[in-house]
Amino acid sequence: MSQYVTECHIRRKKGIKNYFVFSQDMVYWQAAKKQEGKDADMEYSTSFGSTSFGSDGGNSMMTIFIVIFAVILAAIIGYRLYIWNKNNHSPRENGKAKVVTKRIKVVGMGGHRINTNVMNDMTGTTRTRYFVTFELESGKRLEFNVNDGEYGMLAEGDSGELTWQGTRYLGFERT
Repeated sequence: MSQYVTECHIRRKKGIKNYFVFSQDMVYWQAAKKQEGKDADMEYSTSFGSTSFGSDGGNSMMTIFIVIFAVILAAIIGYRLYIWNKNNHSPRENGKAKVVTKRIKVVGMGGHRINTNVMNDMTGTTRTRYFVTFELESGKRLEFNVNDGEYGMLAEGDSGELTWQGTRYLGFERT
């Protein structure tokens, strides 16, 4: 059982000594009165220890946190590398397409989506992502993340030749 011990020594004029023992299930309080001199100074000290992960429980908990953080970071990087590799090994494709819709996604600090109607009230760092949806002659729709320049040059209803590779947008030429 994991047990964290905190000792608080408080000496006042009457000299009360308190011990707090914290465990997972319950809290024990022991108070022992001990008479000392009438003019004793006030003293406070704490000490922490753990029996669950070794002699340094605080460092072990930090180690567990770092390991969990590293696993999550490795999973994100691994997924991004997987998508990048998949796109690189996909064939380049072209097809007659029409621009169906355009949209933007504004992301603020912490990755939270922001309502674009209240942009004036925002402070902090934001990032805008631009998306364009194309409809191929076959009726299949593809949505791509494009840069701001491409987004500005495309208008809904434009027809032309779309080039893409996997999930990666490569270009659009109007015809």
